[in-house]
Amino acid sequence: MDFLVDIHSWYRWVVLVVLLGVGVGGLLRSRQGAQWSSDSERPFTLATILFDLQLAIGIVLWIGDKGWDQDFFIKVIHPVGMLLAAGIAHMALVRARKGEEQRAYATAGAGLLVALVVVAALIPRSAWF
Repeated sequence: MDFLVDIHSWYRWVVLVVLLGVGVGGLLRSRQGAQWSSDSERPFTLATILFDLQLAIGIVLWIGDKGWDQDFFIKVIHPVGMLLAAGIAHMALVRARKGEEQRAYATAGAGLLVALVVVAALIPRSAWF
């Protein structure tokens, strides 16, 4: 399990950078008045998939390391918060796809940035550096 913990810890930085980059990129594209298309949603879909992979690794770790036997933060707050963040990212992408084209980039970008804030707030302090 230590190997998986290392992957989860390292891969977290990839997810944080991607969420930040794609989220800010979405807001910038919205300001430029860019048109939303199926091609333009690819970075947002990729960011969400990368986040889902990190979440899946975390779930495997939580089950494998008996997360329910750890302190309250790891037992409840961290996993529930990460599920919430994933839900926010997915909801924003769905709303961007089905909503107004003019607001699609802003919706998807803002959703990823909100998910990023939730994720960053719920990473244990000891895991930051």
